[in-house]
Formats: sequence, C-alpha cells, structure tokens
Amino acid sequence: MGKSVFLENQMSDYKGALSDYTKTIELDSKKGFYYLCRGDVKIKLNDVAGACNDFRKAYELGEIEGFDKIKSHCK
Repeated sequence: MGKSVFLENQMSDYKGALSDYTKTIELDSKKGFYYLCRGDVKIKLNDVAGACNDFRKAYELGEIEGFDKIKSHCK
C-alpha cells in the first residue's frame, strides 16, 4: 500500500492519500512516519488542527521531524 500512497500524494490526490494513510495507520499504528506523512497531507487540505495532532503523534513515536513540523505549523 505504501507506494500507492506516496504516488497519490505526489499527484495531488490529497483526499485519496489521506484515506490511504489512515488505512495504513489502522494496520500499523506504531510507525510515526505514517503520521508525519498524513499530517503533511492534512496541511495541504487546510486541516491544521488534524495535522498538528498527527505531527505530535509522530514525534511521540520517535519521528524527530515531527518536532520541526509542530514548531512550523502548530501554535
């Protein structure tokens, strides 16, 4: 599933990418990378609050980049 998610994200099918990342997280909720990517998609869809929740979860799961995204997007 991962490769198709990245392709959808690259092709601006953000709603499709959001759906795929959500399904991926349902299958494996312990990988912060998926939350980080879903947060990026939510930013593109102007869901800042949802993105910030995902960035926080990504950071909690060890994705250091989540901290930078929190500083950039979350107040």
